[in-house]
Amino acid sequence: DHNVEVFDTITGSFIYNVNNGIISQYTSPTLKVDYSMGGYDWGFSAKNISTGASLSSDKYLITFSASFNVVGSSSGFSYDFGHIYDELEGSGD
Repeated sequence: DHNVEVFDTITGSFIYNVNNGIISQYTSPTLKVDYSMGGYDWGFSAKNISTGASLSSDKYLITFSASFNVVGSSSGFSYDFGHIYDELEGSGD
């Protein structure tokens, strides 16, 4: 049985008008991934990383997203722990 705890952090920023809440600018998000698997001699990495930002059509909501695969290796053995998708929303409210 192979289990790993994955902690991902998506970071992005945006600028909005304080008078009407409309978002005028935003950055591409960055992704940080940490792993925890107590008691095992495994190394982990994120593969097939994709990040993105999407502004709603009314420009009041920004969604930052990231997806990646978690791959672990130990003693020459490699195991794909699967695909992860996460997102974070922000608004001027």
